[in-house]
Amino acid sequence: MQNALSPNEYDVVRSVFDALAQAEWFDRTDANESACARLVLLIHSRGIVDPDALREACEPHAKNRYAKISPS
Repeated sequence: MQNALSPNEYDVVRSVFDALAQAEWFDRTDANESACARLVLLIHSRGIVDPDALREACEPHAKNRYAKISPS
């Protein structure tokens, strides 16, 4: 059985996901959004519960994996 998030934890995870997914650099595809949500949940599950710290921990990984490809 999966652990459920408390309402406060859900709000933190959701706000970080929303900030990442709405960033100008984020390539908004269904696959990227799903994978990014899993990334935020994974990092949150490692004990990072502060919204700012969670975003700081997630953003470099998200930029590396889900950023729009710049035309060369």
